[in-house]
Amino acid sequence: MLNPLVVMLAVSTWERLVYEVGSAVSFPVSERETVGRLGWRNKQSKAARILAQATAHCPAPLQLPGALILTFFDSAAGKRLGSPVELSAVEHYDDMSKRLDDFIELRNGVAHRVLPNKMAAPSYEGMGSDAGPGRRSGEVRWSGRTLNTSIARSVLATYVQLVDQTIACLLTSESIEGRAADPYRLPAWWFTDDHEQDGIRSAQPGCLWGGAKLPRRPQKMAT
Repeated sequence: MLNPLVVMLAVSTWERLVYEVGSAVSFPVSERETVGRLGWRNKQSKAARILAQATAHCPAPLQLPGALILTFFDSAAGKRLGSPVELSAVEHYDDMSKRLDDFIELRNGVAHRVLPNKMAAPSYEGMGSDAGPGRRSGEVRWSGRTLNTSIARSVLATYVQLVDQTIACLLTSESIEGRAADPYRLPAWWFTDDHEQDGIRSAQPGCLWGGAKLPRRPQKMAT
């Protein structure tokens, strides 16, 4: 029950953030509209335009969505994330958008109590769910109603970064920096792992990740 819920709430939290930002800057958004997709480089979505309008007063390198630098994890073992892939919106906008679209598709499947027929990203072939592989050669198909912990954590790791970086850029746009910005950022421990400095791993329930910290950009991350 928990893994699908993590996926659904991670994506939905991001969509709600964009919606609230759109309302705050008087961007035309319909009631209860979902605005989570970044879109493609040559046809930016409503979400991309909302973020651009909200951060228009930032220095150019800190304007959204171009300031986003996300690390995706293409493999995992339980809480241990692996195969990190860093994508910059400046250089890899379409790839970043496509990966986020895959997560939205997965969330939609969870919301309707049936997983999507296919996770399009081939990198997820090593992260199967209880549904198992399908009959079609070369494709990973999903027909069950469960997701494993690795996929849930990978999705969560992406949206923790996405939300935190967005908040950081919004704060800069409002000239809220330094310690004054700390209460608005996500908790620091959300980015920490359970690996102590002396190399001994111990039970730390407050840590979301194992073996490696989740990348966290400083507020002026793109300068």
